Amino acid sequence: MKRIIAGIIAFTTVLCAFTGCGPDTADEAEETTTVETTTVSEKETTEAATDADSTEASFEAIVKEFLDAYNERDYQKTFEMQMPDGIMKVIKTIAEIENAKDEKEVSEDTVIKDYQEYIYGDSKVNFKEIKDIESVDESELFNLKSSFGMYEWLVKFINEHEDEIASDPEMLDEEADKLSIDDIAAFSNISEAYRVTMQLEYEKTGLSYEGRMYLVKLNGAWKINTFEALGERTRTSQKQLEVPASSIAKAQMTAWVEMDVEGEIPDGKYCFIISSDESKNHNIPEWFDTELFCEKTESYFESINDTEWFSVICNGIAYTTAYVKTRPENISRYPQNFDNSLEDINDLITDDMSFDEMYDICVKAIDDK
Repeated sequence: MKRIIAGIIAFTTVLCAFTGCGPDTADEAEETTTVETTTVSEKETTEAATDADSTEASFEAIVKEFLDAYNERDYQKTFEMQMPDGIMKVIKTIAEIENAKDEKEVSEDTVIKDYQEYIYGDSKVNFKEIKDIESVDESELFNLKSSFGMYEWLVKFINEHEDEIASDPEMLDEEADKLSIDDIAAFSNISEAYRVTMQLEYEKTGLSYEGRMYLVKLNGAWKINTFEALGERTRTSQKQLEVPASSIAKAQMTAWVEMDVEGEIPDGKYCFIISSDESKNHNIPEWFDTELFCEKTESYFESINDTEWFSVICNGIAYTTAYVKTRPENISRYPQNFDNSLEDINDLITDDMSFDEMYDICVKAIDDK
């Protein structure tokens, strides 16, 4: 833990500045005092280090428990780990209210899944390590209290007014509308809150990335706010890498259209190869701005640098072959079949070929045109 270790070092340095840690050439009495003081400092420092190690170990166990439940698609467990105790009665009440409004039945499981839609993707996420633990600032703490406070209020209000809500479902919304954001935050019983940064791995692509979540102590129990651990942006980026050739080809065709509109593409028919490995660029026209094209492509596919690829650009259509760097054996092609007078390639490329073999066939096809 870089930040925690730095804090321990700073703590030790301050103590040494006041107590005189290290060798001392003074008389025996002073030496005795120094030794005693140093012993106390070492003890305090050791305790601080132990506390830090204990905190990290505890948080790691919580994170792993959450990710294990996530990977098993245990929606209820991941939900309860993000919510105050007693939340299931709230879910039951919400489902009953929704069922009273609509003919279509809404189950408690549906409510739980819908709430977590933004964190669940279609790949398992593997835990690597905790990289940092930081105390939240005042703004973050207020936001967390506002979030958890709403759920805490719901638990309390529903427990106290269950029968009344059953006869008047609108009561819940009406009472909630009376609350200000400060009221909600004040209702929260968060006593501690930390921002935890982790190294995670998206199993489908093998790529590592940083995830973040908040761990808060709520009524004596640790709860999770997923923050950016498994959020939409990460899920979208990783999903694009599942079939990288498709993502790259679509980004390149969009880049081509933009350059055409901007007057960067002259009239005519062109067929060339552009690649992540510049040495594989082939038959590129002198007028073509490779750097601009790659910049525009990356703006539509931010994870392109995690891949190796080559694209046959023929009359504005990109035929891309690619793989994720961590999964070189998983080569994808998009579209699967060539046209634009390159149809002969379709009979020559097979799925068991290497990346370079596919490239060589495309080079020959262009040279033979």
